[in-house]
Amino acid sequence: MRGRLRDVLICHCVDCRRWHGHACAMTSARREDMAISDPGLVRWFTVAGDGPRPRRGFCATCGASLFWERPDGDLISIAAGVLDAPTGLATVLQIHVDSAADYYSVDPAIPQRSD
Repeated sequence: MRGRLRDVLICHCVDCRRWHGHACAMTSARREDMAISDPGLVRWFTVAGDGPRPRRGFCATCGASLFWERPDGDLISIAAGVLDAPTGLATVLQIHVDSAADYYSVDPAIPQRSD
């Protein structure tokens, strides 16, 4: 990584919960500020559908969810849990809180945005 990472957002949407197995915590960076040293270590998946679709990057070795990116954006989201500590990041917002699962509570101390 070169450049700055955005602080962390937690997404509670159904898609993220299914891809990550729980709400996901993501930071992001400009694509031009990130380089993957061995592109063969990342497997990309795009869900079929009409129009431009985001794609997700997974570790080719263990299957961990690593990235999410829009086809028309200049940012790439990075799973915060894969970063080495200390990150210097803070969780600043929770999104799609109306879609949170029924088995956990949304943290009221972190600002929220509904669907």
